[in-house]
Amino acid sequence: MVSPDHSAVRPERVAIVGAGDLGFSTLRLLKQIPEQIPVGFFDDTCHSETIHGLPILGKLESIIPLWHSKAFDGIVIAIAYKHMKFRRELFHQLQDQGIRFCSIIHPSTVRAAETVIGAGTILFPGCTLDTGAHIGDNCILNAGVTIAHDSQIEDHTIFGPGVTLAGFTKVEHSCFLGTGTTVIDNITINACIFTGAGTVVTKDLTDPFLYVGVPARPLRPVTE
Repeated sequence: MVSPDHSAVRPERVAIVGAGDLGFSTLRLLKQIPEQIPVGFFDDTCHSETIHGLPILGKLESIIPLWHSKAFDGIVIAIAYKHMKFRRELFHQLQDQGIRFCSIIHPSTVRAAETVIGAGTILFPGCTLDTGAHIGDNCILNAGVTIAHDSQIEDHTIFGPGVTLAGFTKVEHSCFLGTGTTVIDNITINACIFTGAGTVVTKDLTDPFLYVGVPARPLRPVTE
């Protein structure tokens, strides 16, 4: 088999929103993908000119003018689960301005037929997507996530490492499933629900709470 010639096509230049821990992890992920080149960060709280070897391109207010000046080809939001509402609102604000979102998919990802991965979604190493899996926009799937056949994850949702969804499962928008959460088949998890590490979901979750335990039980309301 002849290796593809990546030099024939210019890699897309990707800007990262958020220069914290998740931004750094996203940078390291991008360095493993020849077709995508990280060019810098946008961050409102970083006061240095560079971080992790890349320039701070500006605060969030700089994204739109720098997009119009063609400083980057696409963008990804690397802001973690403690700011779910902000992540969602920022995505829609930038999308309304016509800014392109890049999907970042580690080369070790296993994708079966008829899978869909939305704009601005990040898949870390070792993710597995079975036939008919659908991942929405602006999602983050950490290392080792497994999505079984015909399951759906809506926009702006984040999965911790090792989350497993069985078949015909639906996770609505803006959810966070903690490390090692397991969801059995034919379950619906409504919008804005969180789970703690190791939670096992055996029935539909309807109210916006943090759920923990085996089986999952509500611990406290979620505040975005």
